[in-house]
Amino acid sequence: MAVIYELLKAAHILASIIWLGGALMLILLGVRARRQGPAQLVPIFRKAAKVAPRTFVPASLVLVLVGFALLGMGKLPFAPWVILGIVGWAITFVTGIAVLTPNVKKTESPLGAAGAALRGRARAGPASAHAHADRPSRPDADRVRM
Repeated sequence: MAVIYELLKAAHILASIIWLGGALMLILLGVRARRQGPAQLVPIFRKAAKVAPRTFVPASLVLVLVGFALLGMGKLPFAPWVILGIVGWAITFVTGIAVLTPNVKKTESPLGAAGAALRGRARAGPASAHAHADRPSRPDADRVRM
């Protein structure tokens, strides 16, 4: 029985690492992509949309189910930290399923089109940036200011 308890505890810790670590990684990748420009957000967004339901949802379910098994096997009381953990899990789980997943599906196609357009401009290079170089953008643009 002690071996099963230790294996369940290891599964519980591993599930929490996958769930929270993966979410933190996506946040950091999003921040990095945002600094590099909007075109970099599209691939991160698409990867998150594929990874989240396949990784975060199962990891969070394993986390809570194994947690309840550990409470039952160890005859542990529902201490404040357990209740806080269950409430935190429930809030993030419901938010992910009810809010994030529909919003990801709703915005995926517009982001894909915008990302393709932004990538196209980035690939066009300096030539497209200077396409209208012969035409001043303001009446006094031909003057050099120092």
